[in-house]
Amino acid sequence: MAESQDLFTYDPSFNTLLESNLSEPRLAPYIKAANGDRSYATKLYLWNARLAKAFLFPLQIAEIVTRNSINKAFATEFKDPDWVKSPPFTLTPPSTVSYQASRGRLSRQKSAPHSADDIVASLTFDFWSNLFRAEYDSLWSSPGLLKSVFPLMPSGFDRTQIQVRVARINWLRNRIAHHETIHAKINSVVYLDHIDEFLGFICDDTRRWVKANATVKAVFNAPPTAISDFSGTPLSLSNYRSPPRFSGGETLLEAMRKLMAVRPSVGLVDDSAGDAPYRLVTNEMIMLFIEKVASHADGYVALQDNTVRAVIDTFPSPDFALISIDCTTGDARNLFFPKGKTKQRPQALIVIDQSKTPKEIGILMKPAIKY
Repeated sequence: MAESQDLFTYDPSFNTLLESNLSEPRLAPYIKAANGDRSYATKLYLWNARLAKAFLFPLQIAEIVTRNSINKAFATEFKDPDWVKSPPFTLTPPSTVSYQASRGRLSRQKSAPHSADDIVASLTFDFWSNLFRAEYDSLWSSPGLLKSVFPLMPSGFDRTQIQVRVARINWLRNRIAHHETIHAKINSVVYLDHIDEFLGFICDDTRRWVKANATVKAVFNAPPTAISDFSGTPLSLSNYRSPPRFSGGETLLEAMRKLMAVRPSVGLVDDSAGDAPYRLVTNEMIMLFIEKVASHADGYVALQDNTVRAVIDTFPSPDFALISIDCTTGDARNLFFPKGKTKQRPQALIVIDQSKTPKEIGILMKPAIKY
């Protein structure tokens, strides 16, 4: 679900149907964020789902590493690898309910006998996170127990500081598990940093592994726009160089100098007589023109005597399409590589910003390979 698989067209009837199926209260936060635009609200809903999916990996590792570290420390502290079958400390009523519910689920899933590892894996993150509540102060009064669970936590840390952090991570886990809104409730990058910090209290190598493989930031930095159809980085975040514009009478030397100053080396040639207001000229087209002229003139080409107009009259201009600055890289990729053999496949996309003059602020060239 990292990216859209196909183009989906939204219309009022579908938006009404989706709102009925998902429920108005569930979509309400997204409709509000989209200022009433139902289609945009649905895109925000999908983006929220992508964020939730991206968080599953770091949250999964945080939960597993935490419970395993607690289990290992408790087995050493209480000198019993099966301590979890009969805790040597008193569970609070909420912990008892959670413990019994997990044991019940385990019994339904797997016939007895249940190993200690089975029970550890079946207990919810609520159970493990609740062990850091104030009701368990006596448990953590044992010298060195907290440090054995979190060997790399900063000096001076105690149960209360761990509780704040583990409760924050558990809150996010539960919110995602219940399919709730997260994109408007939290700063995803900040919460990713919370998980990173917490993992670092237990194992720095595991922390670095999770940080290297997490995709939360990539998804967070690719929000939908009101007019985008595919997920991707907003085009507005890219740096563009305005393409040079030619009337057609410029010499090849003048044109090549201007084209070499921009990336990509593409310019717009005014073409009021054509279907579009301009055509494209590239340095490659100019070099092909020079080669053709030189082949008929003993290798000699006077760059000052040939014009841009002669180039575009000799070689076909690359096909292009317009794309708004409010679209995404996913939209651009879909234009370059659309599904269906009959669809237009432009070689270039002219990025348009209607708030500027000239509005053509940059050009994207089709990659040679679809990545």
